[in-house]
Amino acid sequence: MAQIKETRRLIIKNRILTSDDIRNLAAIFSNLSNEILEKSREIAKKDMEGKGLSEDFINEQLLSIGHVEVEIRASDGSKYAGSVEDIIDSGNFLNDRCVNYVKFYFSERNHHSLIYIILEQSLDDPISVQIEGINGTWVNGCLQKFEDFFNRCKGQSTVIQKYDWIIGIGMCVLISFFILNIIDLVVSGLMNLNHKVAEGFNIYSSGKILQVFILSFLISGIPAFWFYRKLETLWPTIELQTGKDFQQLENRKRIRLRNILISIILPIILSFLPLLFN
Repeated sequence: MAQIKETRRLIIKNRILTSDDIRNLAAIFSNLSNEILEKSREIAKKDMEGKGLSEDFINEQLLSIGHVEVEIRASDGSKYAGSVEDIIDSGNFLNDRCVNYVKFYFSERNHHSLIYIILEQSLDDPISVQIEGINGTWVNGCLQKFEDFFNRCKGQSTVIQKYDWIIGIGMCVLISFFILNIIDLVVSGLMNLNHKVAEGFNIYSSGKILQVFILSFLISGIPAFWFYRKLETLWPTIELQTGKDFQQLENRKRIRLRNILISIILPIILSFLPLLFN
């Protein structure tokens, strides 16, 4: 009777992982993979010993039963070269680099077991964990341990994602208001210079105000989208907080948010300039 391989997948969103979290995740990955690998090697060793194979050949074959890959990439283009145990013991790469991609991969052939984890700092891509194996109890147990771990990690703010339409429309209205007031300021200046010339530019005349507002609203869509994307980058779906304190996104948020707020508040102040000339 053919054995059935079970596959389970876990999707995690809106989480912040620090250097310590990644080290703890590496420890869980190492423990679970070693657990099934030891069982696989015991079965394979008994089977080969029963066939009368030499000890050297058996040891060589046991080493090739499992396969482990670790890939960590940083924002500066550097890559981690080491083992899972190195990450758990020291984690110097995590302490010195702004990591934006982490992959843990394990497979073994006797139980057809697989653990595949992808962490990527992204606005859209969530954490992906895939577990496979013919031992359903092991598969479900692994998935539960990973789910419990990620649930303990710090949550990421979802305000930007939850109120995206409201923020976008609000920015469009704000920028449109700014454009209208700038036009009004120009018209007021023209009226002071030459009343007859400015009469043709009166945006508040019947039939013109709606057209001008729609036009300004459409024009404001581009800067509004730019503002929104800037805000969105401050709260990605998955955030990896590694490296020095000044390198981490959490600390850069304050500077970026300040600049964005200045970019928004300045048009508000300028939009009230026409009131000073009325």
